[in-house]
Amino acid sequence: MRKRFFGVLAAGLAGLTLAGSVSQAAAEQSPAAAEAGSSYTAVDPVRVLDTRDSMPVGPGGGVSVNLADRVPAGTTAVVLNVTAVSPTVATFITAHDRWAPRPGVSNLNVRTMETRSNEATVVVDDERPWVTLYNRNGNVNLVADLVGYYSTGAGAYFNAVTPHRLFDTRDHDTRIPAGGVISAPLDGRIPADATAVAVNVTAYAPTTNTFLAVDGGRFPSLATSVVNVRLGSVVANKAIVGIDADDRWLSVRNNAGSVDAFVDLLGYYSADGDAFHPIDPVRAFDSRESTSLTHRGTRRVPLGTVVPAEAETVSFNLTGIGDYGTYTHLTAHQAGTPLPATSTLNLYSLQIASNQAVVPLGVDRAVDVYNHVNYPDAIVDVFGYFAPRA
Repeated sequence: MRKRFFGVLAAGLAGLTLAGSVSQAAAEQSPAAAEAGSSYTAVDPVRVLDTRDSMPVGPGGGVSVNLADRVPAGTTAVVLNVTAVSPTVATFITAHDRWAPRPGVSNLNVRTMETRSNEATVVVDDERPWVTLYNRNGNVNLVADLVGYYSTGAGAYFNAVTPHRLFDTRDHDTRIPAGGVISAPLDGRIPADATAVAVNVTAYAPTTNTFLAVDGGRFPSLATSVVNVRLGSVVANKAIVGIDADDRWLSVRNNAGSVDAFVDLLGYYSADGDAFHPIDPVRAFDSRESTSLTHRGTRRVPLGTVVPAEAETVSFNLTGIGDYGTYTHLTAHQAGTPLPATSTLNLYSLQIASNQAVVPLGVDRAVDVYNHVNYPDAIVDVFGYFAPRA
């Protein structure tokens, strides 16, 4: 029988390894044999954790949340939008199964007094679906919104598409005002039975600190957020967005000031497609162990030793470490294919920032990471893969 646990558990997690110190051991590992894959179910976004209601998480500490009443038996992974709010010092956050050792990876990197979000796909115990959020440094408030889950039950399967831009307000001089909404139709872009889309949402140069909400209809609520962004900055976040069967639009709503926004379509979930296989998170690439990315250069990242031969698309966290003095963007895409007119991660001077990506494997069973300007570093942490159903 499914065990039930209630409440939120906060605990110090001392003596654990700094995520940035993990070596490329993944290159020496053989991928585990594939188990039965999982399908995806989108839910109406719901806030499942907000430490501002109690107390912040301290250095080396963690806060755990029980999702047993939110997801069904047979859940293999949950999809959360995790937000770090105003840390007292720069830090990173790791989301992981409460009952497993903390992996040597990070999900979210955030600067002092910044508020920033990132999507996290987290493996969970199918009988005890708790998630722990670990904080490395200082004190920080943490917020988590549940947007969906993968399970062995009925659901939808993933189909990657060539990344392309759904809309860009900069093309039409139509900044989104406070409380304003911009929408794009999805009919003709995804099949009629699609239940969710994977998108990359970028907020560009707001006139004040703000956040963006995203919805698969035309009336997004501001009860949860997808992107949090500072005055004048550029921030991207991947999101899986459930689609309203009777209102098949993708909409972005702005909370405060005015802001430009652009949205890139990465894929969709429908009755046909690839099943998801979560894996224990592993660091597959870290350019700090070799050489930095090059100016307007592409780095090939082989992932064939991390995922099995049947894997077609990989889900990973891309972290960039900004070079001195220059803004850039990184684009992760299928190896050996033309560079798409989209971006994955926006990066400022000396900033450490992350965004989740879902990219088909290409030549050499690899993904390519393109850097636009200067010589930043990049890290790839793999959380799972999509493969044809058995």
